[in-house]
This record gives sequence, C-alpha cells and structure tokens, in this order.
Amino acid sequence: MNYEVVDIEEKRVRGLEVFVGRELYEADGIADLWMDLIQRMDLSFMDYSYGIMRNFDIEHFEFDYMAGVEEGVIGDPQDVVEWVIPGGKYARFSQRGPMTRESIAKLYDESFKTIFAEGLMDAGRGINSFELYSKDYIVLGDRKSIHYLLIPVTG
Repeated sequence: MNYEVVDIEEKRVRGLEVFVGRELYEADGIADLWMDLIQRMDLSFMDYSYGIMRNFDIEHFEFDYMAGVEEGVIGDPQDVVEWVIPGGKYARFSQRGPMTRESIAKLYDESFKTIFAEGLMDAGRGINSFELYSKDYIVLGDRKSIHYLLIPVTG
C-alpha cells in the first residue's frame, strides 16, 4: 500500500473520548461519538478534525478513541478532553470514497500491515495512529472525499 512519510508538528486536540471494545465498535459507537462532537462545534472555524487511537490491545480488540478538533473550535464543556498528537514522522495513507466501517477497517488493516512489514512502527509516541479529515473530506458518503490515516514511524 502506498504512503508518504510526513513531518507533523505537535498538535493539541480537544474533543470527546470513548473506550472502544468489540461491542461498541460493532454498534457504530465511534460514529455516534463523531455525531455528538459535530453537534457541539462551530464548523465555520474548523480546518481539520482528528480521530486519534491509543492503547490498542490487539488480543482483545480494545482501544481508546478520541474524536476531536484543534483548540478554539469547541467550547469547554465538562466532558471535553485534550489529547496531544506528538510531533515527528508519520506514514500518511489516504483513502478516497465513501467511509464505511468496512472501508475504514480495510485502510487500518492494510496500512498497519505495511508499516509492520517494513519495520517502521514507532510505538513509543503514546498514540497508535490518527485519522485526519481536512477540507478534502467532503461528506461521509461522497465518492470524492479523501481521508487520511497517519501512523507514527521511525526515521
């Protein structure tokens, strides 16, 4: 699978978090989290949004997930948390077309297989990966939409 290595500056992201196990994943709990976040923010100020994964447990298929935006886009309600995307090198994979649970799973599966096969994974940064949604991401079902998956790499 093709990717490019990019340098990312540290980013502070504010949003909503959830612990994801198999049941919540299969019940589209991540999509529900995004819908909750979107209802709370002023979209006119948003350039990027992020889906961050950390603490992935491959044996039990569990992880922490945050749907978030850069500082200043969302207010400070009690349940809003802040996570940091560490600066450094990331492998950036892209996917065009409608986002479905299957297309996202395929992107994650193929991207991580590529990085592990090449021995590039940098597991010491505190996150496993993050999804990036920029202005290239139009709407959920649009075939022209582009979204990105970034995985921390060594080098």
